[in-house]
Formats: sequence, structure tokens, C-alpha cells
Amino acid sequence: MSGKKRLTVCLCLTAGITLAAQNLGSFSFAAIASAEAGGAAAITADGDSVYAAGYKDNPSGTAAAGVWKISDCRAPELVPLTDGKYDAGVSALAAAGDSLYAAGYEDNASHKAAARVWKITGGRVVERISLSGERSWARASAVAAAGDVVYAAGFDYDTRDGGANYAAKVWKITGGRAAELAALTDGGYDAGAAAIALDGDSLYAAGFEKNAFYKAAAKVWKITGGRVVEDIPLTDGKRNAWAAAVTAGRGGVYAAGGEANPSGAADIAKVWRITGARAEELVSLTDGRYNAGAAAIIARGDSLYAAGFEAAPSGTLAAKVWKITGRQVSVLALSPPAGGNDAKAAAIAAGGDSLYVAGVETNASGAVSARVWKIPGALAGGR
Repeated sequence: MSGKKRLTVCLCLTAGITLAAQNLGSFSFAAIASAEAGGAAAITADGDSVYAAGYKDNPSGTAAAGVWKISDCRAPELVPLTDGKYDAGVSALAAAGDSLYAAGYEDNASHKAAARVWKITGGRVVERISLSGERSWARASAVAAAGDVVYAAGFDYDTRDGGANYAAKVWKITGGRAAELAALTDGGYDAGAAAIALDGDSLYAAGFEKNAFYKAAAKVWKITGGRVVEDIPLTDGKRNAWAAAVTAGRGGVYAAGGEANPSGAADIAKVWRITGARAEELVSLTDGRYNAGAAAIIARGDSLYAAGFEAAPSGTLAAKVWKITGRQVSVLALSPPAGGNDAKAAAIAAGGDSLYVAGVETNASGAVSARVWKIPGALAGGR
């Protein structure tokens, strides 16, 4: 890779945006947008527009769900999804036609959390869709759209057969109405789905399920025709592990997440490859000396791009993007150490020849701010 990519910045930044860039030899990892106190957990690039979503802290102490539209040289435009009366947040975004779908949760007066999907068209919420009842604890962690049909994945508190555990679930939304498509687990042990990907006539959901020894195993479920046809463990359940992301591309299905190291003292960021009903560890993104995890993954060209975090020897957390080609791993970018602030990447999207990353940054006093970073030119020339 020849030459150095540097960020060209418009200087008409307005209140609410911070900018910081660090040259990393080949790429810059730059904070192009910072919302008020809150967190960004999802991002999507649709044409010339980039959207991030998460939550915004309110003076009252609650968190309101919101979507930000991010444009060069302009303050992020917030589309509030909730009024802030009760806690709410967004975990995932999907674009379909001229609409956006945001998946997350919203609390109510009884302090129960309902899984929600919001449809945003023309800069406003046009549908507020409940996936679960209002008397449970549920969350939608992922969303994907195929034409007029929308799918969401997450978890619901399952009380069947007298149980009291979280069950991983997938919902289907048509015409603004939601119905449970498939229960991925039976509620015998806690479980949850964190991500979803469409591949032809099938869906793949990624997450975790605990076992009788209270260890969490990373899993991927394949759903075809409204039923689970493959329950695919990514790990053996001897050490805690989770899958936080899944993507279909590069001729296969790939999941990203983490697994505790043998001592259990730190987590290792990992990527797995699923072929048929079998899974194998493709690569470890980190060596296990310091705590790390992958939260998002996409496939572009011959490579995979994963986003997450890794702790430094000092304990400070850095947001990271890894590039995986074959079984070769390189750190494409990491967040600049802004005065020792912790940073985590939660989502990644491609737009043109750039990558966009959403996440959070925490300062020394513990205040959390939503962040969106841009890695310009990361995909140029098929890199």
C-alpha cells in the first residue's frame, strides 16, 4: 500500500461536533461527529448520507432513543424516537428504499422494557412497532430489511414452563405489524441474539446461549421457512463467549465476537466462519493479553472488516478496526488516545471508498459521548 491517506476536513464545524485525527501510516481514524452525552451503537451509509443511532442522555437522568443524520460541515441532525420520559435506546439500523428502520427498546412506567422497531421516513418517525408485550423485559438488538419485509432479532424474558430466563428470538414485520418468526432457544438457559443477516431465503442470527455450567457459548442459528434449521455452536461452552455480529459475503457466513482466554482474565476478539452446519475459528484478532472484543463485521471485496476494542497495557480502551484477508489480520485503524479517554467501536458501515464507525468515548470523569469516525479511502482500489 503506497502513500499516506490523510483526512481533508471542512472547517465549518458547528457546536456539537468535535474533530480529532491521527495518522496511522496508511489511514486516518477521525472523529467526524460527536453528539451530546449518550452513545452510538449502530450506523448505516445510504448513498451520500450516513446515519448513526443509539441514545442521548437527558437532564432528567433518562436516556432517549435517537437517530442522527451526519453530513460534512454540519452539526448532526437528531431524529428523536422517544420523548425521554422513560429509558430507551437503539442497537441497530437498516436502510430500505427511502426509509430507515431502527431496532432497540423502550422502558415503561412499570420499569419493563419492550422490544421496538421504529420506521423513519422523511426525517420523522412514521411507525412505532412493538415486538414484545409491555409486561416483559425484551430488546431488539438487530434489524434487517428485504423489500417490504423487516426482520429483527434480540431477546425476550421467557416464562414458559415456569422458567425465568431470557430467550433468543427473531421477529418478522410486515405492513407495520410484528409477529414472532422463531424462538431460537427454549428458555431453559439465558440466551440472546445480537445480530442478523439475510442470505437468500435464509436468515442467520448470532448471539449466545448459556449452558448448565452457566457458561455462555457463542452461537449462530440458521432460520429457513420460519423455523430454525441449524443451531451452530461457535465455541465449546467451556469458556464464556459471545457472537455480536454476523455477515453473509465472500462466499460464506462469518460471525464476530469474543471468547475468554484460558485463564479467564481477558477476552479475545475473534472471527468465525460458518460452512453448512459447521463452524471454525477463522482468526483471533487479539492475542488475549489484554481485554478485547469484536462488535461488528462486514464483507467487502476479498476482505472482512471487523470493529470493536482492545485494551492497552495501561488499561485504556481503544476503538479498533481490523482487516481480515484470508487468515491475515491487520489493524486498519484505531482511535486516537484523546487524553487517555476510553473508546469502543460498536458498528461499522461502508460508504463509497470509506468506512464509517460508530461507538462511544468515555472521559476520565466517566461521561460518555456518542462518536462517529470516518476512515477515508479505506476501500479505495479494492483494498
